[in-house]
Amino acid sequence: MPQLSTALIDDVHSHLIERWQHDAIYQRYTNAPTEYNGPSTIRQFVADMLALPSLALRDFRFAGNEKLLGRPPFCQLDRSRFGELLATTVLMEGSPTTIDTLALLHVFIPSLRTVLETDICSYPARKGAEQRARFDLLASCGLPHEEFFKWIMLPAQVQALADLLWPEIRARHAQRLLIDFFTTNRVDGWYEDSDHPIAPGQGCTVRISTVGTALGTVTVELQRSRVETPAAVYPHMWRATLRDSNNERIAVASGMAYVPAGQFCDPSAFLSTADEVSDVDIMRVRALLDQFPTRFEHGLDTGIAFLCNWERTPAAPKGAGMEALQTGLTALKQSMRKVTALAVDLRPAQFEDWDLANEPAEIVAAKQEAREKLQALLDTARPESVLGKCAERFHILQRHDPRDAQHALSLLAES
Repeated sequence: MPQLSTALIDDVHSHLIERWQHDAIYQRYTNAPTEYNGPSTIRQFVADMLALPSLALRDFRFAGNEKLLGRPPFCQLDRSRFGELLATTVLMEGSPTTIDTLALLHVFIPSLRTVLETDICSYPARKGAEQRARFDLLASCGLPHEEFFKWIMLPAQVQALADLLWPEIRARHAQRLLIDFFTTNRVDGWYEDSDHPIAPGQGCTVRISTVGTALGTVTVELQRSRVETPAAVYPHMWRATLRDSNNERIAVASGMAYVPAGQFCDPSAFLSTADEVSDVDIMRVRALLDQFPTRFEHGLDTGIAFLCNWERTPAAPKGAGMEALQTGLTALKQSMRKVTALAVDLRPAQFEDWDLANEPAEIVAAKQEAREKLQALLDTARPESVLGKCAERFHILQRHDPRDAQHALSLLAES
């Protein structure tokens, strides 16, 4: 009789840990909508639960939960923990239930099914020794691989795995502060890992130069992206990295630059070229076109630099970030005289999601404060001034998840 083997349980467990760590509870497929109808992320589930008290004021299905308004863990997210939220009893259509039960049904079991379908049973995509190892794992349950998928996805097996693994996954995250679900954790002092060479396979190097400054040495990298030629506009990746006297990276500014081949590039050609680079570039360019329709109604008539990642380490001296940015833009201007505009994404990197439904008021306020601080810094320093007397600066809000290929495709179709 087939049974859940220790090897399978351990493998499922390791994949669950990784998916919960990266908040990937279901598999996304490029250019295809998901069939999963629950919360798209753990973050969304937490936001939905935190919204129950306020939802109770206008939706009878949640009546009775309004008494939780203003009480932890539904407020003070920087002090309330995930375990406290899970232990809370709420009313769903008049019936009491714990948020732990809702998390098991609507978050954990969907993430478990994703692991089984995508991480365990994806053996056709594996080759050689890796595929044989996968077959051995499936066989450890007493079934040939041809029969395993149907058996493991039966409710009895899924529930058995959930009973075994949910307590451990829950315990791993119980002490996590609720605010952590909505913010990005720094890794070695950075929100984004930029300490690697720009991939040479993505284009051809235009320049790599170093500039000495009062705060250290700035290395500027500029690479033209590979697109079909001739093109109406040419995209370039750029990055400026400031290192101190100990050669420690303390600030980074990076992004894309688009330069028209002639005097003008119409909007559709601009967007089509961005499509050749990445889904993120499609959304970035579309955000610029949509949010400044008067300025770019007829297309791009100048070179424009997008500032996509801009940060410094907490220990870096004040002004390090601006030093890296202005040095990078100066070098960009020297290489591409047509660049006279700077577009800045006003979404500070410390926040994970900018399209969250039922977003907690504390997070909304923190985001607004962060945007205002960033804009005030830019207004004071005017980094675009190094691009010339007629330089322009545009603040954009790239509103959608940069990993959302389906949305990128719909934006391209609208052009």
